[in-house]
Amino acid sequence: MSRSNTMSRTITTLRKASRIESLKEAMKILVRDKQGLAGLIIVSAYVIVAILAVIGAFPPIGGQNPAAAYAPPSLKDFPWLLFGKDFLGRPLLLVTLYGTPYILEVAVLAAIISLVIGLVLGLIAGYVGGVVDTFLNFIFNVVLSIPSIPLYLILALAFHSSNPIVVAGILTVIGWAGLARSIRAFVLSLKERNFVMMARIFGFSPLKLMFSEILPMMAPYIFMNFLFGMLGGIYGLVGLYFLGILPLNANNWGVQLNLALSIGGAVFTPRGNWAVILPITAIIVLQTGLIFLASASDTIFNPALRGGK
Repeated sequence: MSRSNTMSRTITTLRKASRIESLKEAMKILVRDKQGLAGLIIVSAYVIVAILAVIGAFPPIGGQNPAAAYAPPSLKDFPWLLFGKDFLGRPLLLVTLYGTPYILEVAVLAAIISLVIGLVLGLIAGYVGGVVDTFLNFIFNVVLSIPSIPLYLILALAFHSSNPIVVAGILTVIGWAGLARSIRAFVLSLKERNFVMMARIFGFSPLKLMFSEILPMMAPYIFMNFLFGMLGGIYGLVGLYFLGILPLNANNWGVQLNLALSIGGAVFTPRGNWAVILPITAIIVLQTGLIFLASASDTIFNPALRGGK
């Protein structure tokens, strides 16, 4: 028992220099970082909006009234008509709010799928090495050489589904490969660290080494890639809906953009302008929040960047 305790203490000590910060300390740093705090507030606000939309806390969107399509802003029923109405004569603000859960759901699912595939394959390639590494690295390079946009369009047309899991899968069919190759490079470096070599000497299994010792060391990179995976998911989802490739979902931001241009004539008249401005603003603000959070993660996880913070 004494030998086991000594072994655990030795490995823990060797790992301390590279260990990630506790959640409590990370939050303190995040609060002091202006960009990080702004990002946290923005993303939290979108999550709250999505929850409120799911539980029906906002007023019902109401029935369709094509005669009032793209009606101008009004103070009537404040604040729901502040941005006018959409192509079906419904309050544009409410439509945008009710469209938030789907956007976040697909973005999070896309980020998770990409992370899981990239992490597992990258860990295996980097840790096992040899023929396995050569084969997997070849697969990564082949996948990365495939043009992403044409493939997304083909798959979206083939599946023709608005199911969040299906759409997220389409958007990550290639995105995991870059992460997997980066994780592989991380593992090749980390597996030579003292605490990993010591754990190997003490007989830790490969799975325990990969997922208990090496994986936590990559927390900053994993966190950043999760946020950037959400960014990519938002871009791809809105883009596919804007192009009219996925099935119509009237509460979707991409659909609103598409119809504001094709029906509302937003390019030539001011009629559908707000139906373009509001969804684009919602997308830009959300992406800005994610970028701010990703930027702050460097400060949270990298002691050299914190300085005197």
